[in-house]
Amino acid sequence: MIDKRKYIQSIFSRGHCTIFNNELYKDLKYFQRDLKEVIIVDNTPRNYTFQKSNGIPITTWRGEKNDKGLMMIVDILEFLADVNDVRYYISQFVYNDQIDFTKAFKIISEKKQSNQNSPRPYFLKPLKAC
Repeated sequence: MIDKRKYIQSIFSRGHCTIFNNELYKDLKYFQRDLKEVIIVDNTPRNYTFQKSNGIPITTWRGEKNDKGLMMIVDILEFLADVNDVRYYISQFVYNDQIDFTKAFKIISEKKQSNQNSPRPYFLKPLKAC
């Protein structure tokens, strides 16, 4: 329901963790992908210690039907899906393992505004009918 545009390619769960000093960590290098394109959403910031600039903290879900944690970050995730390097933007609004939503939405709004003022790349321009 959240990933309508089908961006999510992999799920990184406990079975994929790295053990370091008898603690479990999620090392994103496991995926062998360019980290500028990888986001980890986790309720335990320690899990993404190795790649802090890829991490989005989220509240713990315990099965509550009224939980809105993931819905609160949908706009952020959709925005990050279209940037060149997620690490740059995440570092602008995530610090001390908290999302500064005011700053995040300001950045998103500014980026949308600048994109509207830029000419569209040739591959996004509508084709003329022959």
